[in-house]
Amino acid sequence: KTDGKSKSIPLSEGTLKFIKKQPKLHFDENKLIEELESEGLEKLIRRKAEPNLVEIKAALRVGGLELKAITLEEQPDSFTVSLND
Repeated sequence: KTDGKSKSIPLSEGTLKFIKKQPKLHFDENKLIEELESEGLEKLIRRKAEPNLVEIKAALRVGGLELKAITLEEQPDSFTVSLND
């Protein structure tokens, strides 16, 4: 049996299987991004847009920023006692 990536031979005691594997990439992420940028290969870099929660919290508290997508829930202060062994 073959499906392009693997080949198998069923036997009475089990199955022999050969699987073609993709090459493994080893890289330093920062150096790779730097090189891709310097070579003008921006299309090979995935940019993930995500909210900066630290700045959002500061803007909500100090600046009175109101966003429909955020609900601010105040948390009670906590006090903990830990005993040494």
